[in-house]
Amino acid sequence: VLINQAANVDPDVPGLVATRARLQDIEQRRAGEIAEAPRPASADPSRIAKLLSDASVAVAEGRFLAPPGDCAYDHFRAVLALDPGNAAANAGLSALPERIRQRFENQLSGNHLQSALGQVNALASLSVSDPSLPNMRKRLAGRFLAYAAERIGAGELQRAAKAIDNAAELDPMNSELPAMQARLEQARGK
Repeated sequence: VLINQAANVDPDVPGLVATRARLQDIEQRRAGEIAEAPRPASADPSRIAKLLSDASVAVAEGRFLAPPGDCAYDHFRAVLALDPGNAAANAGLSALPERIRQRFENQLSGNHLQSALGQVNALASLSVSDPSLPNMRKRLAGRFLAYAAERIGAGELQRAAKAIDNAAELDPMNSELPAMQARLEQARGK
């Protein structure tokens, strides 16, 4: 546009013809580069199948977010990096919160409190606003406090203290927390 305006003002501007020729050359090269630019190769179907298989194994084993690089989340994300519209990977990612909640229930019913805590932390990392998190935290805190009471009764004060700390972190406003802390202090002889 500017070259044409300069030509309208003074068609004999020095370098005008050379500038037009140069601009045309640049435009032609650009058009050629765009046409010749390598297009991303379609994702290797065997690689995607392997990643989806690894993700399924990780889900079955409860490796939702850890270890990094070998968990369901990372495998699904790797598939989506190769094939952004992959339905299986999108469905797998969408299903992870429910899988984590199921795993939490299994761990809680089996009284595997540390594993259940891991599921709460995984869900919080994956979906911080998940509506089930507050209830999960409260229920697990209650179980940690019950465990702390058992450990105090058995004289295992260090384990009791750890359980109370876990409960306080999960549900700092738990009404049973001050009484349990006082009971621990009394057992310690303070």
